[in-house]
Amino acid sequence: MDPTSPEVVRDLAERLREIMFAAGYRTATHLAQDSGVTLSTLSDALSGRRVPSTETLKRIIQTCGLPYNSEWVSRQEKAKNAEAGWRVNQRKNNTTKDPAGTHRHSSITAIERSPINPASNSLEPPIGNLPSQIRGRKTIIERLSHSLAELPDEVQVLHGMGGCGKTTLALSVAKETRARGYEVYWVKATKQNFGSAMRQLARTLGASREEIEEAWQTLGSGPDFIWRLLHASLTPWVLVFDDVDEAGLVSRPGGNPGDGTGWIRPSRSGLTIVTTRLSDSDIWGNIARCHPVEELSSIDGADILLDLAANAGSREDAQQLASRLGGLPLALRLAGSYLGRTSRGPGLLNRGQGRTRNFTSYLAALRDTGINFLDRGSQGRLDNSETEELHRQLISRTWEISLDLLEAQGFPEARTFMRMLSCFSVEPIPVDILDIDALIQHGAFPLGLTVDRLELVIQALNTLSLLEISEATYGSPDSQPHITVHKLVLEINKLHLSNADTSAISAIARTTVELIEKAAQRDPEDLENQYWWSLLHPHIMRLVREPLPDKEAVEALIRSGLRNFSYMSFTVRSNIEELAKPLKVLAAELSEDHPLHLAVRHRYALACLTGTAQLMEFQSTYKTQLRLFGALDPETLMSHYNWAAELDEAGRHKEAEREFRKTLSGRQQALGADNPYTLMTHVSLAQCIEEQKGGEKRADSEWGALHGVVSTVQSLDQVGLFVLHHLAHWLDSKERYEEAEALYRKIIGILDHIPTEGQSLCDSMRQCLATNLRKQGRPADSAETLHDAIHALARERDQDDDELLTIRHEYADLLEELGNSEAAEVTIREVLDLRLAKADASNDQRVLVELHCLTHVLLQEGSRHEEAVDTAKRIFQFGQDALKNWCRVPELRKNLQCISYILTQHGDFSEAVITLKALMETSEDGSREYFSLRRRLALTSYADGSLTGPSCREELQAIANSQSEKLGKGHDDVRRTLDALTGLRA
Repeated sequence: MDPTSPEVVRDLAERLREIMFAAGYRTATHLAQDSGVTLSTLSDALSGRRVPSTETLKRIIQTCGLPYNSEWVSRQEKAKNAEAGWRVNQRKNNTTKDPAGTHRHSSITAIERSPINPASNSLEPPIGNLPSQIRGRKTIIERLSHSLAELPDEVQVLHGMGGCGKTTLALSVAKETRARGYEVYWVKATKQNFGSAMRQLARTLGASREEIEEAWQTLGSGPDFIWRLLHASLTPWVLVFDDVDEAGLVSRPGGNPGDGTGWIRPSRSGLTIVTTRLSDSDIWGNIARCHPVEELSSIDGADILLDLAANAGSREDAQQLASRLGGLPLALRLAGSYLGRTSRGPGLLNRGQGRTRNFTSYLAALRDTGINFLDRGSQGRLDNSETEELHRQLISRTWEISLDLLEAQGFPEARTFMRMLSCFSVEPIPVDILDIDALIQHGAFPLGLTVDRLELVIQALNTLSLLEISEATYGSPDSQPHITVHKLVLEINKLHLSNADTSAISAIARTTVELIEKAAQRDPEDLENQYWWSLLHPHIMRLVREPLPDKEAVEALIRSGLRNFSYMSFTVRSNIEELAKPLKVLAAELSEDHPLHLAVRHRYALACLTGTAQLMEFQSTYKTQLRLFGALDPETLMSHYNWAAELDEAGRHKEAEREFRKTLSGRQQALGADNPYTLMTHVSLAQCIEEQKGGEKRADSEWGALHGVVSTVQSLDQVGLFVLHHLAHWLDSKERYEEAEALYRKIIGILDHIPTEGQSLCDSMRQCLATNLRKQGRPADSAETLHDAIHALARERDQDDDELLTIRHEYADLLEELGNSEAAEVTIREVLDLRLAKADASNDQRVLVELHCLTHVLLQEGSRHEEAVDTAKRIFQFGQDALKNWCRVPELRKNLQCISYILTQHGDFSEAVITLKALMETSEDGSREYFSLRRRLALTSYADGSLTGPSCREELQAIANSQSEKLGKGHDDVRRTLDALTGLRA
């Protein structure tokens, strides 16, 4: 609000703002769009700078849903009369002011030649564009408020990508300071208007036209003149330079904005704020304090959406949309504005599911229509002078402004580079992927492109916040620089690329595939390359779903995809089906006999088929490859191996052994006896023989031969480590614990210094080693190993991860064995609480195990017997269905029998009877376990009083008779039953 305007004018403006907000308009832009009033005219009316005309006032009031009546006529008439007198006094004051400082220089700059054009260069901040609330910027606003209070001798620079909310932050400061009596000057840094805006500022600061012309006649005098006026001001001020995206516009020739000699300078008399996309701190020098303005969290983004469209859905739905939009304020505002107005127009006449009126349907529209659907949230009526301002408010254009600027500055490659990056995933892109030869090979970039030139292009894009350069190790011994781009920037560049001519699209597609193929030359099974492949993986997954221009590109991408398939096969958390399906679509463009088509066919069977269908497809693929490429071709051998493995899985062990032996022989010839795939074939052969009746001795012979070969291998890849893993298990099974321990430790030692994100082999080996050490009678070493396993898993898993909880349980068992009952109890209780907190706790079989274990820990302390029994009884809180389900799991039956025994010993016979009945109902009729449970049930029921003495003796006699028939009269189980009968009679 203009504090110098008459009170009645301010009252009218305040009343207009009230009805605007009451009608649901959160910014002046939206009201301008719906009323047909220009934004500048509306801003003047809402800020009290100018009383609106009768026609303008009618439009505003009626658009807000109110009638234009006599009350409004009276308000306008009083405001008009007061305004007329105010304008006269202003003109008088302007002619009598004595300007400060008149130092002269000798020539002029292009900016200083610009004429004053008050109509297009208002210095008033567009406060009407402020949202009702600013979300997620508390820290930056507090820093700016502190700077305002202290008035430090430094410029406040708000920098970030286009659309991140820099101008909104500056407006919030402008509004706050104006309310506190500050003068606020707002300068748009555009080439067309900047010079005349600075002259307008000088005029506003009290300089006469003659003084301004005189100062402007000397080179460089304009900035000095302006700043003498600002330094001399007795009223504190805030000067905002908005959208300073071209450094040369605000600096002297050869200088930069931060050297203190251009148009932007600090002052103790007021606060200078700059909003810019230029993020390079060197540009702003040591006179500036830089505040990065980043994307918002999904929580803050949801708040913005709900502020603008409160009835468009739940907070959860709003968060999903905010996350989809990457927390970018411009995108959030466009989406929220669209949804907030749908009840008044957009989409209103679309029938059925065509209406986009809530967060969920908006997400669907983005998916179906594309990211440019966001621009439907802006329906401005702007004239040509405001075209750039409009473009800054459009997702489809705001970042193109930056690319236009770079092209004008001599970086035409910047646009091509961003279009190329849009073909990649939103995940970090390793800079080492940028091979110069690959970039120029297909004509996307000029032949003269050099590494130095490309670095300048990337630096320029980084300076304008279109991309970020960062470094991370991710477990690698060396830091790896990579490029990251906001998801919406990528999507818009992809949209612009799709609208380019066919030759440009084709050149960029070929270039992208070429870059990926060169990057994919590193062996995906080499442990040293795991980090590299973790970076490549998401980009290959993105590219295999994109259309390609020709067969050559298809073949190149399939080759990279197959190597990525190998990487994924050893990354336990990767779903290879997600790659196999798009690879199959790509391979359909090749002939059925093409080597790559057959290789993909094999991977698809491995990832997507099961049972007989998989077996038949492996066999068919193998037969075709055998006919076309021969028995020793690596792909033929791979299909042969998987066919044999599926035969083995189907229980056709003899046939599987025959084919495994053929594959082993072929791989020994083609790859060598110590090749990891040869060794893996030998493992599968030994396991196949083990599964055959009487095959143990023959299998041991194969394991022994394999052990001899492995002991001579110097280096191992992923496949080789799995071979060691299986060999260690065999040694364990033969009670050759020390040899198995050595292999487990060898695997762990190799994996410990390799980044293996998403792989569980190292963690699994620690667990196997712990079990091995326990069998050797070394519980302390076993506990230490499990502790390391828990620590490693906890870094990458949630605290309630099932595998992590299972290991912690085993660790508690060891603590109890070592006599540390207190620590064991703490660990078991933590594990139990985490399991009980899960939504499906009643279906978690491990809950019973934890309760049983905790019961035993408590029993170890004689004074806590009652607490132990109460813990055992907690199994009944889950109901009969859960109890019966537990009884059906063989591994849990012993736990339940033990609990029933504890309950019986404590005298809780009724609960023991319930448990024994559930166990007996799920026991095999006539089995030894069945008779044992029946005997215990009879005795416990007698103790409970639910079975009389005679009835119990009759039941025991019946049990003994049945046991004698099944097991023979002299069997120990029969004697136990008869002893119980005798004891009962006594």
